[in-house]
Amino acid sequence: MAASLSMDLRERIVAAYERGNVSCCAVGARFGVAASTVSKLVRQWRTEKSLKPHYDRCGRKRAITGGTEKALEKSLRECPDATLQERKDALGLTCSVKTVWVSLKRLKASFKKNRSGRQSRIAKMSLSNAPTGSSVSRA
Repeated sequence: MAASLSMDLRERIVAAYERGNVSCCAVGARFGVAASTVSKLVRQWRTEKSLKPHYDRCGRKRAITGGTEKALEKSLRECPDATLQERKDALGLTCSVKTVWVSLKRLKASFKKNRSGRQSRIAKMSLSNAPTGSSVSRA
């Protein structure tokens, strides 16, 4: 990814465009940038009155943030055995189940079974003195 343009260059590009009857292509050629960069900077200046780079606007935005993320964390504490679909439905989320999984993973939720609970007992299937394997005759 290329480095962002310096503030000085950004200001000179916008000033050159607004100073005269020049197209974005001509200003771009003069400063060695694309015409789309010139139009983006001029639009940004007109709407925001700022030419500061938008580093925080890169990439895809999270579907589960802030209050929803806290509600998901609370749901995890209150009902640890709920499925991802049940969590999604309970919170009224419109995202996919995979998104809920990614959010729980980001919260560092553990999905391992808890050994502190009582273990189940497995009953024996046969008597201890019964014959085993191939020695049993079938009539």
